[in-house]
Amino acid sequence: MRKTIIAFGLAVVIAGSIWLARATSYTFLGSLVPVNNTTSNSASLLIGTFNMPAGTFLIQNGGLTATNALRVNVQLSVDNTNWLTVSTYWPSATNATTETYIPSYAAQSIYIRAQAVTTNSVNVGGTYLY
Repeated sequence: MRKTIIAFGLAVVIAGSIWLARATSYTFLGSLVPVNNTTSNSASLLIGTFNMPAGTFLIQNGGLTATNALRVNVQLSVDNTNWLTVSTYWPSATNATTETYIPSYAAQSIYIRAQAVTTNSVNVGGTYLY
């Protein structure tokens, strides 16, 4: 009898934990929105942030006519095609030099959206669970 009560209590705790961890939802495309032979993008949703790993750049130049004659953008990509600038280096002087640049990155936001592409008139709805 005691084992049964303990097992039942454990089942209640597990079920309660699952209920508490229930996903939130976000409607991307509405409730059956017509998409007529076109592409329709939903609004975007912020789903989190991440921090760039620390690193050091050694940046050399052979001398500049002005300090703003050189800019080095540190960029990141998730697909190796579309790039986002996350930090920018400007030289401290016009002399030929090698400088150490340790960028201080801000946390980067991660967004998600849905895109419906149709070749005729289709009613489309979409909800994202997170």
